[in-house]
Amino acid sequence: MDVLWDSVPGTSDGVTVREVADALAGRELAYTTVMTVLDRLAGKGMVQREREGRAWRYRAAASREAHIAQLMLDALDLGAAGTRRWCASPGRSPAPRPRCCGPPSAPRPG
Repeated sequence: MDVLWDSVPGTSDGVTVREVADALAGRELAYTTVMTVLDRLAGKGMVQREREGRAWRYRAAASREAHIAQLMLDALDLGAAGTRRWCASPGRSPAPRPRCCGPPSAPRPG
């Protein structure tokens, strides 16, 4: 992803598998390995690709900052309503409770 993010937007319509493999030359990765990873990232929606002749051109679907922000939201487990789902999840241990949950409720029986 760093190679895709570091490609200069506006001057490039993306990068080819060969360009990514060349940028990662120090890692001794096979061309087919790079191609497989980019194909899987495209399948997950993390990269976009366009056909150019016989090759594909790949570019990041979101900026590095947007991706990191989403990872942080996922780590915090923020729900659609902006509250932590941990608080509302049944069966969670009552201690320790994050501050978002407010005061603990009455103990559950049994």
